[in-house]
Amino acid sequence: MTSEAAVIVKLGGSVVTQKSEPMAADMSAVQRLAREIKEANVRNLVIVHGGGSFGHPLAKRYMLKEGLVEDRQLVGFASTHLAMTKLNTLIVEKLVMEGLAAVSLRPSAFIVTEAGRVVALDPEPLRRLLHLGLMPVLCGDVVADRRLGFTVLSGDQLCSRLALDLGSRRLIIAVDVDGLYTADP
Repeated sequence: MTSEAAVIVKLGGSVVTQKSEPMAADMSAVQRLAREIKEANVRNLVIVHGGGSFGHPLAKRYMLKEGLVEDRQLVGFASTHLAMTKLNTLIVEKLVMEGLAAVSLRPSAFIVTEAGRVVALDPEPLRRLLHLGLMPVLCGDVVADRRLGFTVLSGDQLCSRLALDLGSRRLIIAVDVDGLYTADP
């Protein structure tokens, strides 16, 4: 149990999935990342991952980012949420197999947006899990939105907001793009 500031690690969807194939996780990359996370031995670690080939195609097909416009989008919301749950489960499974106390936490259960921006986030579940020595694993998700009905909450927005709300000093973003920004792009 610890009271250190949380470290947030964002695993881009392009890193954990195969872009060219729908609903295909890159299990060798996920396994490697799980091993590297264990070797890093970081306390108070929160993992956030993107949707890649799991969430993005469905969210686009059903136009979920624009909010609720027609009833067929409700099945799209459910399908996208389910796809992200499957990817999240695969990632958590590999982390647990490495001996890490990783637990899934779904953003749709404790976050609300308004016009696509987070306006309500209860950090208490995360803080409690971290205090116990557990590693919360979250992902981009579809969430309730005060103006739009629902929308997509990206893993990027999620990890930034979590870093602020949890008082993090480190936010690490892993993507499949060569290079490093030295200033705001």
